Amino acid sequence: MRSLLLIGTEMPGAPLTKKDIIKTAQAEADEVIARADTDLLRLVVAAARVAEYVSAFTSRLRPGALVDLYRGEVPRSVNGAKLEAREVGTVYDYTGDPVWVQLNGEIKGLQSKLKEREAFLKTLKEPLTTVDHDTGEAITITPPVKRSTTALVITL
Repeated sequence: MRSLLLIGTEMPGAPLTKKDIIKTAQAEADEVIARADTDLLRLVVAAARVAEYVSAFTSRLRPGALVDLYRGEVPRSVNGAKLEAREVGTVYDYTGDPVWVQLNGEIKGLQSKLKEREAFLKTLKEPLTTVDHDTGEAITITPPVKRSTTALVITL
């Protein structure tokens, strides 16, 4: 944890790259994990709080920083980090095209039918044999396979 305060500051020599920051964080986490006296639950909660703080702090600074960026040379480098203005989150409105509107309506109808089918399939506890009304052939419907991953969830 000795590097946490140094990461955001200007240090003598070359600034830390993103890879350097990740490697440092991983190495320090490994050191902490290796010590038997560390309360990992308290530490992970503290880290989550710091991450929330940094996220909120950075979001608040970004609009003013963008204005400052436009006042100077663009793109720009500060303490080894490249800063540039870039369009992000571009959204197109296609509703002015009647063909798109029709196709989108068809897709939404199919998505609704698909969700209904998925809800039905989730109710199955064992395979179900039924008859296909179009072909008259017997088909077996199997319940969906459920997969999940266990993760640590931190709610602050």
